Amino acid sequence: MPITQFAESLFRGRTRMVTYGPGLEEGLAVGGRRLADDEVADLASAPDGCVVQVELTTDNGSKAIRLTSENPSYLRYPVVRVIRVTDDELTIENERFELFDSARRQGIGALALACQVRACLGVGVVRLDAYAAGRFGADATGYYVWPRLGFDARVPPWLWQNLGAARLANLGLDFTAPGWVSDLMATSEGERLWHSMGQGLTMSLAVEPESPAVQRFLALLVQWRL
Repeated sequence: MPITQFAESLFRGRTRMVTYGPGLEEGLAVGGRRLADDEVADLASAPDGCVVQVELTTDNGSKAIRLTSENPSYLRYPVVRVIRVTDDELTIENERFELFDSARRQGIGALALACQVRACLGVGVVRLDAYAAGRFGADATGYYVWPRLGFDARVPPWLWQNLGAARLANLGLDFTAPGWVSDLMATSEGERLWHSMGQGLTMSLAVEPESPAVQRFLALLVQWRL
């Protein structure tokens, strides 16, 4: 994943302002430990210069914590992250991360995600969920980019059927039951097929210390000394 010096510079100074809404005047605590502002900002995927708002909210009748990061210099829209406790597990939904065209394809999203993954390991978040938008030829390319960063999901049944038994057999895959996007991304031909025929869907990243995806993110931070 290519990283430009501009992207790296957005994670060097750690100049982020974190503000807390009603009920969080003492800050954000997870697992009985009050988090430092930098930890909160990393959970929010906030590059330097962002203002991060932390708020209590309700999600499907359950309490959740909403993190909203803004920086009109390079973020097209506010970045939203929702922290949930589901079945005694801590998860985060990454709702949106969209940059202005001038800031795209520089590695900003990859570094923001790497910092978020490291923070998740520190507080016990077990999974990141995200809607990976887009399709071939569209401006949004999350459906293709997120799997390359380790996110995964079942391939929609209709798409698995459209790929066909012969084509899937050539990839070493079973036509009888939909496989995973990672199954396709494991080969250059499968990746090409997903790039041309894939579509937006909700994907997840398991935050497990020994997983290859998490190790790649941590290695990226070591490489850039962040």
